[in-house]
Amino acid sequence: MTTRIDARFAALKKEGRSAFITFVMAGDPDPATSLDIIKALPKAGSDVIEIGMPFTDPMADGPAIQAAGLRALKAGMTLKKTLSMVREFRKDDNATPLVLMGYYNPIYIYGVDKFLVDAKSAGVDGLIIVDLPPEEFITFVMAGDPDPATSLDIIKALPKAGSDIIEIGMPFTDPMADGPAIQAAGLRALKSGMTLKKTLSMVREFRKDDNATPLVLMGYYNPIYIYGVDKFLVDAKSAGVDGLIIVDLPPEEDIELCLPAMKAGLNFIRLATPTTDDKRLPAVLSNTSGFVYYVSITGITGSASADSTVVGQAVARIKRHTKLPVCVGFGIRTPEAARAIAENADGAVVGTALVDALRCSLDSDGKATAKTVSAVADLAAALAQGVREARQPAE
Repeated sequence: MTTRIDARFAALKKEGRSAFITFVMAGDPDPATSLDIIKALPKAGSDVIEIGMPFTDPMADGPAIQAAGLRALKAGMTLKKTLSMVREFRKDDNATPLVLMGYYNPIYIYGVDKFLVDAKSAGVDGLIIVDLPPEEFITFVMAGDPDPATSLDIIKALPKAGSDIIEIGMPFTDPMADGPAIQAAGLRALKSGMTLKKTLSMVREFRKDDNATPLVLMGYYNPIYIYGVDKFLVDAKSAGVDGLIIVDLPPEEDIELCLPAMKAGLNFIRLATPTTDDKRLPAVLSNTSGFVYYVSITGITGSASADSTVVGQAVARIKRHTKLPVCVGFGIRTPEAARAIAENADGAVVGTALVDALRCSLDSDGKATAKTVSAVADLAAALAQGVREARQPAE
């Protein structure tokens, strides 16, 4: 779908000129005059209009915009009235892109779901929320666990449960970095006949209904080597894979897979650990793309709980060396832990807890039950809420 913003920048590119983007505060100095100003801007040459949402504590704004916000609030401007102003503007102008800019608190008070519906229907094209860091909730599940069909249903359910990015494990017989829970998941998948080829088919099937959620394959190099690196990269890209996490390929072996993967258009996401010191870190970050995966504990998955204070210090150290997002995994099992990690990192990765939920839903023969998909999705939803709460302002 082409948005007004896309269309405007495409037209500007054809014209060979840059965009002129204006910002005004909704309701400054009063609602009626503010609307007249916004209506006048396209005729004055504005290509895109940013409309400020007045807020009492605009921490990123200078004195001039702070004063504009105070005038608007004094004039009785609210977020609801801002959306009404946009709706009124759209009666005469359905082409100029409008972007609301401001802070999360008014949206949170308004109600996020209601705000998004109302903003879209009013004619808003985009949002700039300056105090909302992009914490991501990243889930891990094993392809083919407990069987290919159920596994696909679980993966399809995760975005609706709040997963922003899905890591899909590639089953392997010798998963040296995985704890007992994920090892068992891999064995269940292999027993059900799962292969790397079937994993890619699963990704392709998922993409028939969801072309937005990023999918990252995570695992070990051996299955890819046996499959054939060049063929794998072509097939993975065409299936809809977005990135790779290969835990047993160090930077010194980038020529094997990392560099070809990046050339093929796939992100290559590297792991950093508590033992990755400042001397080693530049090598780890070299050729890393997408995000940095920080392993919060020393040891295998599921073996301990993450300490959010220690993790926060580690994330800050890594961020001094890279502009990439830093997401944290290993040792996150509860919504409270997910929230604590998300307060210090750009994302929280949960795998073992979801795999355990799946295992507990199986029957005595290790087969899926009617509860299997919902067991994973319900826990994912609770964990996602924990991550989202890291964004919410204190009441």
